[in-house]
Amino acid sequence: MRFAREAFSSPVDQIIVVHLTADKPGQISFIAEIFGGKNTQEVGDEYFTVSGVKPNGLVLKGKSSTYLGIEGRVKYVTGVKAVAQGGKMTLQEESLTVKGADEVTLPIAAATNFINYKDISADPEARVKKYLFDIKDKSYDQLRRDHIVEH
Repeated sequence: MRFAREAFSSPVDQIIVVHLTADKPGQISFIAEIFGGKNTQEVGDEYFTVSGVKPNGLVLKGKSSTYLGIEGRVKYVTGVKAVAQGGKMTLQEESLTVKGADEVTLPIAAATNFINYKDISADPEARVKKYLFDIKDKSYDQLRRDHIVEH
């Protein structure tokens, strides 16, 4: 059995793409999870949440931690979707399971509220939704082709 994983960061679409394949059908199975950071200065204070987004996605939302009495203000969002050929996907509260797929593409988008050092008013969730929405009709081959042409 041979498996392949290809990953690239696309400046065209502002996403990271991970593509998983196997040389035999129905062999791709995994559990996807995403994690944020924890404030190490204050035990028990979590600064992120993860949630499943129907039918096939996960979203992580968080903010920077408080440090030396200065409250963290940078907010971040990461979204990932699984696009599978064959198999079955199951979405849990904080994870996504893929079983028996022929191939899977995972577009990953991330954004913060940072605009510049004086302005952190951007909407990271809207940015991530836009990046993922803008590629919804693109195949893996098209994402890869666009990425290669740009480079």
